[in-house]
Amino acid sequence: MCKTIIVWLVIFALGLGNALAQTKATSPEKQAEFKKHVVEWGTNKQVNVKLNSGEKLSGRIADIQNEFFVLQSVSKEGKVISREIHYNGLNKLSGKTNAGKVAGYTTLGVLAGVGVVFLVIFGVFLANES
Repeated sequence: MCKTIIVWLVIFALGLGNALAQTKATSPEKQAEFKKHVVEWGTNKQVNVKLNSGEKLSGRIADIQNEFFVLQSVSKEGKVISREIHYNGLNKLSGKTNAGKVAGYTTLGVLAGVGVVFLVIFGVFLANES
C-alpha cells in the first residue's frame, strides 16, 4: 500500500513539473498583430522583446520573414549577435522611441528662452537705472 502511494506521488510530481515547464504558445491573432507591427516598423527599428520563456531581449530588427524576424544586438564582448525571434514564441513586443529625448530638448529650449527673456528684462532695467 505504501509503495503504491509513493509511486503515485512520484508520477504526479513528475507530471506536474513537466506541465509547469512548458511555455505557452502565442495565439494566432497575437502572432498576426506582432507581424503587423514588425512589418510597419521595418528593418533598423530598435525594439524590446519579451519571450514566452520570460527572457527579455533588446536590439534592432535586421530581417523580416513570415515565421520570424531577426533581432541584432551587440554583446558585452562587443560581438554582433543575430537571433531569430519566432512570432509564436513572443509574449511582448515594443518599439523604442526617442520621446524622452524630444521632451528633454523641448524643456531645454523653453528654459533657454526664459533665460534670454530674463536677461533682456534685466538689461532694460539696468539701462533705465542709469
